[in-house]
Amino acid sequence: MKNKRFLIGNIIVLAACLAFYFLFWAFGETIVTKDAPSYINMVLSREPFYPSFLALFRTIFGASTDTWLIAVTFAQSMLQAVCTYFFIRFFRKHFNAGAFLTAVLTMLCFSVSLLLQFAAKRSYMYNNSIMTEAICIPLFLLFAVLAMEYLFSLKIRYLIGASLVSLIMFSSRKQMYITLILLVGIIIIAEYRRFRDKGNKKMVSFGKGLLVMLLTAGLLLGINKGFEVTYSYFVNGEASEHFNDDRFLTTVIFYVAEPEDAEAIEDPEIRNLFSEIYAICDSEGSMMHSAEGSLYDRVTHFAEHYDMIQINHMWNMIEDYAREKIGTDEVGIKRETLVDEISSTISFSVMPNVWPKLVKLFGMNVVEGMSNSLAKSSPMFYIYSLAMVALYVLLLIINIVRKGWNKVNKFGLYAAFSLVGNVCLVSLLRFCQSRYMIYNMPLFYAAFIVLILDTLKGKGKDVRN
Repeated sequence: MKNKRFLIGNIIVLAACLAFYFLFWAFGETIVTKDAPSYINMVLSREPFYPSFLALFRTIFGASTDTWLIAVTFAQSMLQAVCTYFFIRFFRKHFNAGAFLTAVLTMLCFSVSLLLQFAAKRSYMYNNSIMTEAICIPLFLLFAVLAMEYLFSLKIRYLIGASLVSLIMFSSRKQMYITLILLVGIIIIAEYRRFRDKGNKKMVSFGKGLLVMLLTAGLLLGINKGFEVTYSYFVNGEASEHFNDDRFLTTVIFYVAEPEDAEAIEDPEIRNLFSEIYAICDSEGSMMHSAEGSLYDRVTHFAEHYDMIQINHMWNMIEDYAREKIGTDEVGIKRETLVDEISSTISFSVMPNVWPKLVKLFGMNVVEGMSNSLAKSSPMFYIYSLAMVALYVLLLIINIVRKGWNKVNKFGLYAAFSLVGNVCLVSLLRFCQSRYMIYNMPLFYAAFIVLILDTLKGKGKDVRN
């Protein structure tokens, strides 16, 4: 009878998820974002999976009409529905979520999507748009489910599933390397438990767990590099990895630098290039020393001027310089290799002079990132988000002390590391806008809800099947 109720409940949740995201797909418009052409045209700076994903639909449906775009957004919407279903099913399976809690968690996931549709500046769901978030946001939920299933059961099929999902995500956008970091930690813990259960000593178990982690991480990174090289060969006619990862750090370096920091660059031509770029950006008030006011004002200034520095000036000027150095007829991989070398030279030459300001900017970004992860950017929500994180940590500590490492606390700890890891990773290299931070919103609040419920159940009672 219990299994029957579980099955019926799952069917209802799946139907609700499919209906919800289908309706928003059917009545919404397909959004071709400003980043979309770089994915559609398979430019060298983009990771290979999402452009390949789009190319598959163009091959099937033809590129002469918008039919392929409609098919892409339908597939993305159904992916969001299915991943949301598995996320809710996970709570029903492991935390005995009844009808009320299931409804609350389902509405939580829907509310995050509605927030994007009606409250965010973009005013559209990501799954209806051509951008990597359209597949990475739902896959982030699926990754969490597979990773926790692996931690709970120690079954290799969940490790394989989590590894494949992680590979797809960080082959779509660099930010999703956070999933590989999370997976590395989970593998060590899970495999340590496995080998301890087999009677191995603590150090032996830890060593074997570390070996499994290294093999898995090495395999995923190797597959990704092989994918990049193969993709480049078929698209560009020459095998190479993708380019321009350094531009994010270089942009931040420019933002915090002063004119005299150019003296740290030994190459006179690159030093002059740095000074030219800096002078133009500084004249527009784009540098950190032009930011004034409150914390909110300062992080807003950084966000508003980040793309102005990188896209409007820095990258175009570095590209032009590289084109002149190697000749206008030489384009593609050779030029982009030189561009990366120039960018890297600027970053690592200037960084020793500006690292205190990098740390200060990082701290401000973390506050902004927490706010956008749990609500939205505003001074009021800075206080709210920090209070919520403090309360969450307090609840987690109390529950661990009272009940040990039960499933609720393991998931709660995972959600905490996922939130902090993503915020810190983005804060190092980018400004923390909502589209980079929204990944952890359903995870955090779902974990918060089950932590409260488990804490209220009383000492010694565990939430498990």
